[in-house]
Parts: sequence; structure tokens; C-alpha cells
Amino acid sequence: MTLYERIENDLHNALKAHNTDQLDALRLLKSSLQNYIIERRAKGIHDPLGDKECEEVIRREIKKRKEAATLYASAGRADLEAQEIKELTLFEPYLPPQMSDDDLMTLVESVLKEKGAVTEKDFGMLMKEVIARAQGGVDGGRVSDALRKVFASRA
Repeated sequence: MTLYERIENDLHNALKAHNTDQLDALRLLKSSLQNYIIERRAKGIHDPLGDKECEEVIRREIKKRKEAATLYASAGRADLEAQEIKELTLFEPYLPPQMSDDDLMTLVESVLKEKGAVTEKDFGMLMKEVIARAQGGVDGGRVSDALRKVFASRA
């Protein structure tokens, strides 16, 4: 079963169980996936949506929810912040598990050793390399923080 099919199946189950929170969140997610499919068709890509593309859309939606939650928190809207956090926690099970901090630091160190003496000018290249090697198991913000820590400790 593909990730898209799993989301559709969970949407059906939430509908049958009258779980409105999960139902609303999955409808939003499915809508985002449908919009992504429409964008691909406009570009002439008619292949079915794969798991990697679904994960990309889910990551984008989680990022939107995190940003919205921080904005709501700074504006003093705890109710809307809680809603955004609830939605992103419902989206997270559809992604592969995140890499631990220790594993991430080990990966960052190994990439730095392979690339030799690198400066902060190579930050973007290092981010791209670490994220590629993590194979979707790490958020870009966490990679950025880890690289900043390493560069700070070397300075």
C-alpha cells in the first residue's frame, strides 16, 4: 500500500469513526496532495504520486503548521496554536522516523571529514549533502543547527 493510499484509507476510517479532528487534518493533507498532483499534471507529469513525493508534501505541510503555531503563540492565540500543533502531530506518523541527534552529529562529522577543510561558505553544499545522506530522516532545520554547532566549536 502506497503512502497516498494509506492516507486515503485513514481518511475513510476517520470518517466512519466520526473522529472529526483526524478527519479535518487528513482532508487538509489530501487536498494538499491533490494540489501537488494538479501542479505535476500542469508540468506534463502524469505518473502516479510516489511515496517520496507524498513525504515531500507532508513535510511542507508540517513546516507550515510549525510556522503558523509559532505565529499564533507570539500573537497570544493559544487556541489556534493548539489546533496547528494537533494537525502536525496527526501528519507526523506518515513520515519515516527522524534521525536521533547523536546520529545526526555523527553524520555531520563524517561529511565534514570527507569534504576536508571546509568553511562556512560551504554551508549550503554541506546541508545538501547531509540531507541527501539522511534520506529524508532529518529536518533541514536540525541539520542547519548541527552544522552551526560544529562550526562554532571549531572557531
